[in-house]
Amino acid sequence: MKKDDSTEKRILDAARKVFYEKGLAGARMEEIAQEAGINKAMLHYYFRSKQKLFEKIFLEAFGQIFPRLIAIVASDISLEEKISQISTSYIEVLTENPQLPLFVMSSIQRDAGSFVSGMIQDNPLQPSLVLGKLREQIAEEVKAGKINPIDPRDLIVNIIAVSVFPFMMKPILTGLFGMTEEDFQAFISNRKLSVSDFLIRAVSRADSSQ
Repeated sequence: MKKDDSTEKRILDAARKVFYEKGLAGARMEEIAQEAGINKAMLHYYFRSKQKLFEKIFLEAFGQIFPRLIAIVASDISLEEKISQISTSYIEVLTENPQLPLFVMSSIQRDAGSFVSGMIQDNPLQPSLVLGKLREQIAEEVKAGKINPIDPRDLIVNIIAVSVFPFMMKPILTGLFGMTEEDFQAFISNRKLSVSDFLIRAVSRADSSQ
């Protein structure tokens, strides 16, 4: 039997929904099959195991974030522009996929093998080389007196942390600040500018002309 693209898409859409809500451990193949409107035998024909299907969904989710970060860091734009583009890109992706950070983090924490670490190490984008390029760029900016010294790993983690945090803590933030859904979306939209400004000021030299 030939596999049909539309059926595979329905399966992936269903699996994404179930995995995002329940994670790998809580998801059941029968539930995914029901969500896709097919029987369990058909699901196993397209994807032999829950693990294989999960890896497909995780790679898709991780791919929405990781390659963008690497591409921006590897580019020849200024450090200030990199900070701005990375934070803005993250916020835009998470606005479209608000369940993404919790799914990725819970999946990484429950990774029983070396699937995640191996996926990163074997990535053709070569993140270690890109990080080295960022280190060189930071060193040049420090030497020019534009920014204070900072480990490139700290910079990347800081950008990700302040961008992702509001999405992971949305229920607490909306309750704490009395925000409606519309208020929260406006708050997130404003952060595209405020986050990059905050991070740029954090690394800039106080006496710099920049």
